[in-house]
Order: sequence, then structure tokens, then C-alpha cells
Amino acid sequence: MEQTLKVYVYSEGDRPIFHQPEAIMEGIYASEGWFMKLMERSHRFLTKDPTKAHLFYLPFSSRILQQKLYVHDSHSRRNLVKYLKNYIDLIASNHPFWNRTRGSDHFFTACHDWAPAETRGPYINCIRSLCNADVGVDFVVGKDVSLPETKISSLQNPNGNIGGNRPSKRTILAFFAGNLHGYVRPILLNQWSSRPEPDMKIFNRIDHKSYIRYMKRSRFCVCAKGYEVNSPRVVESVLYGCVPVIISDNFVPPFLEILDWESFAVFVPEKEIPNLRKILISIPVRRYVEMQKRVMKVQKHFMWHDGEQARPSSAKREPRDGSSSLSSRVKIDPSIKDKKKIVTSSRPIMSDSKPRSSVSTVTAKSEAKPKVPVNSVKSTATTSAAASLAKGKAKTTSAAVSLAKGKAKREKKVYSLPGQKFDPPEEREPLRIFYESLSKQIPGSEMAEFWLMEHGMLSPDKAKRAFEKKQRKMKQIRMGTPTKPAPTFTSKAESSQKTSASKNNGLDARKKKKVVDDDDDDDDDFILSHKRRKV
Repeated sequence: MEQTLKVYVYSEGDRPIFHQPEAIMEGIYASEGWFMKLMERSHRFLTKDPTKAHLFYLPFSSRILQQKLYVHDSHSRRNLVKYLKNYIDLIASNHPFWNRTRGSDHFFTACHDWAPAETRGPYINCIRSLCNADVGVDFVVGKDVSLPETKISSLQNPNGNIGGNRPSKRTILAFFAGNLHGYVRPILLNQWSSRPEPDMKIFNRIDHKSYIRYMKRSRFCVCAKGYEVNSPRVVESVLYGCVPVIISDNFVPPFLEILDWESFAVFVPEKEIPNLRKILISIPVRRYVEMQKRVMKVQKHFMWHDGEQARPSSAKREPRDGSSSLSSRVKIDPSIKDKKKIVTSSRPIMSDSKPRSSVSTVTAKSEAKPKVPVNSVKSTATTSAAASLAKGKAKTTSAAVSLAKGKAKREKKVYSLPGQKFDPPEEREPLRIFYESLSKQIPGSEMAEFWLMEHGMLSPDKAKRAFEKKQRKMKQIRMGTPTKPAPTFTSKAESSQKTSASKNNGLDARKKKKVVDDDDDDDDDFILSHKRRKV
């Protein structure tokens, strides 16, 4: 698709609102300017022939629109909305393409908080690439795109001094600093700013240098919503190697359809702010280290580049030995009554702390089915088997003692539908709304299909097909992706030669696979497969 995609940029529109990216390439709305600049200068995607275009770009800045047209203290955006509508009328009168699809093959990028409200009406059918990706304000998952809100402080060094301390040198458990915008941040500060725990650094606004220093020394960086769901802290956390903790119901993370956010971020519902520390310390050290490595690897997807693609030098290869389920990628809506079932752990995040008994985490980040290559599976299985044999006697004794003390494992609930793991959620449960909407908008979405299956919301036939599909998928992940060749009829001599050759080729392939698996640029552990993204 990237090799054939062509985009036509409309020439209509007056500066500076249109066609002037230089006016908006710094600050928290800079993503608008950088995208406009790179798109309008692209030799790869642009076409001057609109009849050959797959998509049509509307090159305006929502930030400049607000700066130039909004009347201070008027509390009205009508003139902004009217200005954008007049622009649509202009291109519709000059070109046939808008009326042909009612704008469904047109797109724009907008990072200002008002953009979702300003682009209703005739723009609602467009592909809206928004920083304020709020499903509560008409953001349509599957049609619209969540754009990273990147704060650019310097055009000479747009990505800043990225990186930070290695995990063992990150002595702060959680960090947040910022203005008390909205209703979530005051709750966060009231709960944690005056608490005695020294590893929780929750402040009001602080100076920029201290802000960066804290991010580089922290394990988890709290990204709490302000007036709107989005925050530049999400990107800042990634760039400084800090695992993002997103506290923003209704927020759709950037590139949701591409990146596996469950593998490198923590989602905490707004109502669980009082339990924030318990949630974070219950994440095992090994799990945290895996997430932090993935944060370092995913950095390159959040950096704007001009010409050459920037790569973080500190990003190291991460062993693909951990993954997460499809069950919860984004927390939506704070009005939900029922609480999510939580993953429990007795191992604290601070290695020198005392063990805590079964502290519940609210991040619904499960590690049920690891997505690993064949050689990693074999290596892990061999190591586990050796450890089991070496400690078999101790395990047997331990099991006998446990049984004697009556510490039997909790029985797992059995469901009637294939693949079901949980009770069906209530109708107003946010994740149910999210995945039902995703299933309708993208009928082929495996992410939605598997979630609905696991929560008993498919018919028996559909649940059976989804369960079989997931089983095949997991088998392919464990064993590779086998393709059964069509049978050919050859002589015995040819057959024996081919058998010998195939064995040698198999050995070579396995050797090559090991080399490929050791590649530092392997993104399989945080990028969703094409099958999970297909429509």
C-alpha cells in the first residue's frame, strides 16, 4: 500500500491558516505543522493529478485558525466553523472529488483541543487525524486516526535530548508535574502530592529542566488528562524512556491500530487514582523491564524527522518473550460501575521493598499468550524443563505441604461458549461499547472479534469460528507460519535428493532465522500483525 498510495493536496486556501506549516512547527500543536510540511514536500506520496489520488489532503491548521479568527472571551466558535464550511464549499465547487464520496476519502490533521467540535457537520465523514482523540466527542475508531501530540521546543533539535537512565538507575516509582487543568489532575494531586511515600513524585507545575530530569529518573510517568483527553506527556514519556501511565478515560492512544500499547504502557481508570501506587508496585520487575525496553524501541515511531529517519541510539533489542491479550487496549468512560478483574502479584516493583501480599492492578494488561519466535519458545521451554527437573523434588514437597495446609488453587470458571473467559459485561460498560463499535466499523477486526468471543458476546457458531481462528493464530506464532505446498509427483531418485536438500535448507533457514531474530530493528513485539489490522 505504501508503494502505491497517492495523495492530492488541494491548492485552495489562504495563508496562514492553509499551506503555512512554518507557523505551527513549535509548541504542543507542532504535529499539525510537521505533518503538513512533510506531506506537501513529499515526493513519495504526492500526485499532481487528482484522478490518480487515493486520498485528498485538506492542509489547514486548527491552531492558526483559532489564533486568527477566535474572538477573545466570546465563548463562540461559530465563525471558525463557518470558515471551514466555506472552504469545503469552495473545493466542492472547483472539484468533483468531495461530492463524489461526501468527503470520505479526504483527510486532515488537527491538534487543537477544539478540533473535534470544529470539524463536525460537513467534515464528519472525513478521516480526521486528531490529537484530541476522544470517543466521547465523535471520534470514530476505525475511521479516524489518533495523532501523537508532540511538543517541539526547538526546530534545530526537534526530538530533544531523548533517552534516560537505565531501569536499574530509575529510582522514582511514578512522576507527574503540570497545571491543574480539568478535574483529574486536582484529584491526583490531592491524593498523592502530600503523601509520605518518597517514590511518588506528584507535583504542580515545575521548571522545565527539573521536569525532564524527573522523567529520565522515573520508572512510570503519569499522563493524566487535562481539559481534554490528550496530553503531550504520552510522547514525552516514550522519548525519555519512561513507561507511560495513561489516566484518561475515553482516550484512544496514537496509532492504536498499529502499535500494541498493552506491551509498553499502563492504563489506569480515573476512578482508580487512589490505588495508583498499589497498581504500579504490583507490576513485577521483569514485566516492567520488558515494558521499558519496548518503550525504547517504540521511540522512533513518535519522532518527527526531516529527510532522514531518526533512530534513538539507546534503543536496544528486546527479547520477544512477553505479550498481552487483546482484551483491553483503551479505557473508556468513567461512568462505569463495575470494576475490572485485576492481575495480581505478590512481587513489588521495588526490588528492595518488602513483599506485599496479592496487590491488585487495574491495568488490564494480561500476559496470557506470549508472542515469541520458534527459537525463543524452544529456549524457554528447555530452560523451564531443566529447572523443573532440577527442582522437581522441592516442588513435590512444596505441593504436598500446600495440599496439607489446604491451599488449593482457585477453580477456574467454566463457560459454555468456545473461547469464553469472562462474563458478558453490562451494556454501558465502556470496553463493550468500544469493541462493539470497532466490530461494526471494521467487520474483519480480529481484535474486536477475539474480545467479543472472550466475553461471551458472539453466537455459538461465530464463537466457534473465532476460537478456531485464534487457536490457529497462536499455533502459527509458536511454530512459525507453515505453508503446505501442493503435492508434486517425482521419481524416487529426485525425491530422495529433494529430501536431502530440504533438510539442508531447513538447517540454513533456522540459522538465518536466528540471525533475523537477533536484529536490533525487530518490531514484532510491539507492532500488531497485518492479520490483526486487516479490514
